[in-house]
Amino acid sequence: MYLFVAFLVLSAGIIASGTLYYEHQKQAIKKDKQEELNVIAELKINQLTAWRKERIADTMAAYSNTMFRRSLSLFLKGNASKELRQDITSWLESQHTNYKYVQVSVFGTDEGRRLSVPEPGELLCPLVKSIISKGLSPGKITFIDFYRCTPSHPVRMGMIIMVPKDPPKDNSPLGYILLEIDPEVSVYPFVQSWPTPSRTAETYIVRREGNDVVYLNDLRQQRNTALTYRLPISQPNLPAAIAARGQEGIVEGIDYSGHAVLAALKKIPDTPWFMVAKVDQDEIYSPIRKTALMITITFSLIIITVATLIGMWYRGRQAEAYRRQLALEEDKKNLELQLIQAQKMEALGILASGIAHDFKNVLQPILINTELISDVIPQGTQEREYLDQIIDAVHLGKNLVSQIKLFSPGKKSLYKPIHIGQVVQEALTFFKRLIPPNIKLKQWVTAKDSLVRADATQIYQLVLNLCMNAIQAMGPSKGFLGVSLKEKEITENIPATVSDLKPGRYMKLTIRDTGVGINQEILDKIFDLFFTTKKEDKGTGLGLAVVYSVVKNVQGSILIRSVIGKGTRFEIFFPVHLDSLN
Repeated sequence: MYLFVAFLVLSAGIIASGTLYYEHQKQAIKKDKQEELNVIAELKINQLTAWRKERIADTMAAYSNTMFRRSLSLFLKGNASKELRQDITSWLESQHTNYKYVQVSVFGTDEGRRLSVPEPGELLCPLVKSIISKGLSPGKITFIDFYRCTPSHPVRMGMIIMVPKDPPKDNSPLGYILLEIDPEVSVYPFVQSWPTPSRTAETYIVRREGNDVVYLNDLRQQRNTALTYRLPISQPNLPAAIAARGQEGIVEGIDYSGHAVLAALKKIPDTPWFMVAKVDQDEIYSPIRKTALMITITFSLIIITVATLIGMWYRGRQAEAYRRQLALEEDKKNLELQLIQAQKMEALGILASGIAHDFKNVLQPILINTELISDVIPQGTQEREYLDQIIDAVHLGKNLVSQIKLFSPGKKSLYKPIHIGQVVQEALTFFKRLIPPNIKLKQWVTAKDSLVRADATQIYQLVLNLCMNAIQAMGPSKGFLGVSLKEKEITENIPATVSDLKPGRYMKLTIRDTGVGINQEILDKIFDLFFTTKKEDKGTGLGLAVVYSVVKNVQGSILIRSVIGKGTRFEIFFPVHLDSLN
């Protein structure tokens, strides 16, 4: 009964710890994404505001020229010479070319185009007419918002300047200058771009029209929406509607696509526009779901381990029989299983390094709770014996965590200087027992006293993995396996398959075979975890992943040379330790 209660308490603690960790990671990811959305929205607004001010300032600077204004007045009054007309045309062409206006025109008060670049010009749009009819300040630029003359016309923006008759005596209009902008060229590219790779992220601008919110540019997941796509502003969870109602900041909602999103909403100064920067929540939380799966698997293994220990009292005979059966396996099969198991453990060390610290924190409450329960159980009882076994198992688990961390790339400070030549020689001595008679081994191991900073066990495993791969590549036919170790001086940067070589002194380990070779199409994948070209019962896809991790952790490099049908050569470079240099 006590053991059953202890199991329930431990399981509840493990589940609670995993849940808290998951929620903490989820909130951290959400906070990072909120900051990113805010920064991107602010960047877009600054770009749009700067572009708008530049257009107004540049146009005003040109119009402010006294000679140009006098020439324009004469032209509109019909007193311009051919040369004067050419000067005005040149100014219009410069505005059209330099600032990418789709059309630059001069209008009279009769609303007819007197001059246009490029020719020919169309009649004034009704929207522009209505702006003129409301009255314009003389010599001031009026910015025209996104508009379409007709539903079939493209989206345009513009600026209009009223030319007075004789300022300041007579400020009545003599004519107008209209500069039409194509937002597809000048605005949409920087509004719709996103600075980082993303499947769903986008920015768009909207404005309010009555009881609707109108989208002013095309959308990532819906085309041809500029000024035509509108939704009710009353929709409570639509980010665009929330922005149009005047709310700013970070919101969660349902976007036009029907997907749950996280969005940053901001008002664009001096305009009726609102900026929306959003990304689907499914994309945001995709990484944490993978972490949650790993946590679930790990915690499930812990619960299964504890349950196994509790049930060992009635399964002792079966376990002992299983151990005896394993002991009867033949030597060669045992050696192969040990090699595969070592590869799996190496991979586990790499995969588990990210959660090893949290694993250790989970074990701590298990140890504390078990010790508290054992304090109320008398010595010498069977229940106390089982609790002591759990405590011992927890200590064992903490030791396993420490061993897993040794394979983590973040634990390079634990490495000590080793005589790599001696380690390679020991690995080859062991490996000779595995070599089939059809393979000839030749070794050249020199500089046995040279030091590198590494873990001897990992170097030992690296040599075994590469040699076993070479034997399997040569198959049953006759082959040659060569292993050499010597010092090498590198004087220039050399591109490498793993970590480019930099100038310095290295211990160069070369392992070459006369096997089938590696296809160039998969050469960049061979170090991927669980990638293998062998049959399911012949390989795990762990060997080269372990080699990659070991070399990266010691800041080494790997060069690979392979020719189909002739063989493969692995050249591994380990930085020589300072003591060797001295």
